[in-house]
Amino acid sequence: MGLAIRVVLICLLILTVGCASAPKQTVELAEIVDSQIAEMQTSHEKFVRLYYDKIRSDVERFM
Repeated sequence: MGLAIRVVLICLLILTVGCASAPKQTVELAEIVDSQIAEMQTSHEKFVRLYYDKIRSDVERFM
């Protein structure tokens, strides 16, 4: 029975150590990355609109 208790205690210790909190810098970095991704998506959408407007203009001028 002593061995079983030791195994349970070791398992609990491993689970407890695995439950660590993230440092404040990690949260800040995640927020920065989120805002940069949003800016990049907005920029990409604008680029695609301008690109297709240019193609439409070229086609209309050709016709």
